[in-house]
Amino acid sequence: MIVPFLSDFETWAQDAIKPLSLFGFINQQPRNDNWQQWVIELIALPELAKYSPPYPESYTSWIDWVHDFNSIVEY
Repeated sequence: MIVPFLSDFETWAQDAIKPLSLFGFINQQPRNDNWQQWVIELIALPELAKYSPPYPESYTSWIDWVHDFNSIVEY
């Protein structure tokens, strides 16, 4: 689990890509200005989707999304 402590989305996502790759290939590069799209593609991975991770559309903060994601998905 990668905790978003004092970082931006791109930094968190780059750190999380390696452990999250256990769920499938992550194609898109994370960008701060497009974090929700990156998350949508991430949670669409079949092995990850079966955990029913939260959809990002209901979050205004990527950090809030990560906290909820981390409470559901073990990586």
